[in-house]
Amino acid sequence: MRIAVRKLLYAYNNTPPANFPDGAEPKLEVTGSDRRDLLAKIFHLKDGHEAKIEVEPPLWLDYGCNVKFEGSFYCNFNATILDCAEVIIGDGVLFGPNVHLYGGTHSVNPAERKSVLERALPIKIGENCWMAGVTIGKNVTI
Repeated sequence: MRIAVRKLLYAYNNTPPANFPDGAEPKLEVTGSDRRDLLAKIFHLKDGHEAKIEVEPPLWLDYGCNVKFEGSFYCNFNATILDCAEVIIGDGVLFGPNVHLYGGTHSVNPAERKSVLERALPIKIGENCWMAGVTIGKNVTI
């Protein structure tokens, strides 16, 4: 499954921008039909839901199928979503550049880490969130 999504991401990340007529300035339409078709495959979207999803490449994922959208979504360039567990993105969520979501984690116990044990924890983002460039202070868990 990971290899399949990596191949789709390679195609997505190397697809040229949408072809708009000269002088056209689309407001939020950045994806174009070729990219939309790939997004539908990457995220296993059905019933035209890909029309509500705008993602500026490059995009990096582990599986793709674990990301669930509850409505419209815009993502600026260079997002990474390690979707080892379910990632739910609420309606109207916007990502700025370089947003990274890490569902996968490793043990703090060295013996467990040596066994290559990996854990995955779900991520849920509510409606109308704007995730821009932020710095998280010391001793904070999100």
